[in-house]
Amino acid sequence: MIWADTNILLRLITKSPVHQLEAIKQFLKTAVVPVLVHPAHICEALFVLEGKIYQFSAQQAAQDIAMLLSSDRFEVIDATAVNNALSAYPASNLDFPDVLICELARVGGGQVLTFDRKMARLGVPLIQP
Repeated sequence: MIWADTNILLRLITKSPVHQLEAIKQFLKTAVVPVLVHPAHICEALFVLEGKIYQFSAQQAAQDIAMLLSSDRFEVIDATAVNNALSAYPASNLDFPDVLICELARVGGGQVLTFDRKMARLGVPLIQP
């Protein structure tokens, strides 16, 4: 198994630095198995893309990540929940990890334990201690 770190996702989306972009593109061309992507790295990539350096909008960052991860070169852990979360995130006015945990609960038939009442907007059952 081969796992992708956040910086791999960032290089492919930002296209810089060019030498790292070219190296990862070459690796992916010859990879025998899909590269695994964990949702934690998607959360981190969104945080970085929307931060001070790149200043992507939530919409642009989510679209770019979704497009990248749709490649057959990647296998996303909990892909259904991740894709649902990437779609819902820009309009949610919540942090991506909150949207993701709600989608993980929805897909798995669960509930979310939280003090954050705003998460109720996502339509998943909440438990407030």
